[in-house]
Amino acid sequence: MEVKRAAKAGFCFGVKRALEMAERTVEIAPAVSLGPLIHNQQVVERMAEHGIQVVNTLEEVKAEEALIIRSHGVAPSVYQAAQAKGIHVVDATCPFVQKAQRLAAESTRLGQQVVVMGDKLHPEVQGILGWAGELAIPIQTVEEAIELPFYPRIAVLAQTTQLAEGFGGIVEELKLHTEELTVHNTICNATAERQKVARELAETVDVMVVVGGRNSANTQKLASICAERTNTYLIETANELETAWFKEARSAGLTAGASTPDWIIEEVYTKMTEMNEDKMNEDEIDMADWEKIAPVVIRRENKERSKGFSKRKANEDGAEERLEGLVESKEEIQAKVIEIVKGGLVVDVGMRGFVPASQVQLGYVEDLNQFLGQTLRLRMIEFDPDNRKAVFSQKVILEEERAVKRSLLLETLQEGDVLTGVIRRMVDFGAFVDIGGVDGLLHISDMAYTRIKHPSEMLKIGDEVEVKVLKLEQQTGKISLGLKQLKESPWTQVAGNYPVGSIVNGKVVRIAPFGAFVELAEGVDGLVHISQLADHRVHKVEEVLKVGDMVCAKVIECKPAEKRISLSIREAITDATQASDAEAVVSQPESKAVTIGDIMGSDFLEGKKEK
Repeated sequence: MEVKRAAKAGFCFGVKRALEMAERTVEIAPAVSLGPLIHNQQVVERMAEHGIQVVNTLEEVKAEEALIIRSHGVAPSVYQAAQAKGIHVVDATCPFVQKAQRLAAESTRLGQQVVVMGDKLHPEVQGILGWAGELAIPIQTVEEAIELPFYPRIAVLAQTTQLAEGFGGIVEELKLHTEELTVHNTICNATAERQKVARELAETVDVMVVVGGRNSANTQKLASICAERTNTYLIETANELETAWFKEARSAGLTAGASTPDWIIEEVYTKMTEMNEDKMNEDEIDMADWEKIAPVVIRRENKERSKGFSKRKANEDGAEERLEGLVESKEEIQAKVIEIVKGGLVVDVGMRGFVPASQVQLGYVEDLNQFLGQTLRLRMIEFDPDNRKAVFSQKVILEEERAVKRSLLLETLQEGDVLTGVIRRMVDFGAFVDIGGVDGLLHISDMAYTRIKHPSEMLKIGDEVEVKVLKLEQQTGKISLGLKQLKESPWTQVAGNYPVGSIVNGKVVRIAPFGAFVELAEGVDGLVHISQLADHRVHKVEEVLKVGDMVCAKVIECKPAEKRISLSIREAITDATQASDAEAVVSQPESKAVTIGDIMGSDFLEGKKEK
């Protein structure tokens, strides 16, 4: 068997840089990392041997320890908290990630709706969202992008390890959701190159081995790319290699994620090249192995077992003949779920059929175990009799039924209609409302005039709500709903309540790198830009303000149509000082004319008279 190594694999620039910085740091002083430096357990253990332990909170950091920020980066609040505690920070954030963070912050400052493509639970994405602000939206699929409402201006960027094809699809969809789309392609070149090389290698070999941490996003993506082209196995160390994988292989490929060190790659490569293709003995395959690799083996030494295997094979052959026609006919069948496996469900269709998790029902399925023993309505979407592969979907049937209901509703529905619906599902960016068998999206920004962080602050599953149809797209069938639109906007009274030049009082409700947002009334915030915070230069907003502070400011701009009020604490201070000086002058007592007598005294005047 020929073993081919990918030309580009293993540590990327950012990871290598972070480890080198960590090693240099620990030579000078005790050090800890906030979270694992990289998603590779073997490397984390080796770094621990060098004295770099992992902490999960700043409270765990001792006074004498340096804190290493890993290559994934963190939100600005982490730096601020570390500074407040006097913790020395060594920032090992990947420069490509730092670029994404800067772009996110700048886009928010420009008033754009920031959309970040990536896994919202990944530390890199969480860090970018921290720089973008609480209104930024994380999405991972085109389906999620489809559900987004319309925004005047959108800026989209990506987790550095995302697939370029996926990002392109989301960009195309977002063009339908805005008048102005700014695209920041923040996918790392090194990641794209590794994926390209892995894809090309996988197309030339019988088996592909991907080495890296199972929790590593970029390693998982490499594995998924290779799995689309050939048999692929994801391992963390050489000890996980199995001879059975290569029994029929004439060639095998090897690649590794960006968090995989050279020494692990070399161990895997050495073991793969030393493997003997003939080591596997069919007589040593037990029943569990037989199920796993599904060969047609009839053992002569056990007639009963042979008979059972033969019967099963005959049943499966019969099922194959029946299933072959389902691809063309699109006929709906029913099948019982007999097993839960990684990534989906196994159903009994006369042979083992597979339903991917993404094809079980409409929307995301959090717990597959609920379907064990249930009978599903299925349609075949892929059939490969040579490899005994049958893939089914229930989702396509449900989507068709929903499309019919949607079509009937769209014929009568109009923008501006007020309907009663039921909350069926919640996501971070909004809630889906059933308005008669069809779901419409109630975006979080259309729930209330006040700022809320999550829909659950206002609603819960099963709530009945009255909503207004804000937008109806006949071609796509997308329905955008509003809740706050049924109430008068607080901005309608803003021009009269907050004219330019007036002095207002409010509470600081949010701090951004470029300034502080002050709540003037329910649903009405004004921005004090960092340049307007004080009568001296301010480097960080936190130097003079914190959330919850009450401030007095002057209105220097009021644009209700744009929902924008600009405030100045600096000018309020200047005006107050000038007013105080003027009042002091006015309140001075009026002085009467001064005479010679006042100066010299009355005795002096009397003496003058006598003479």
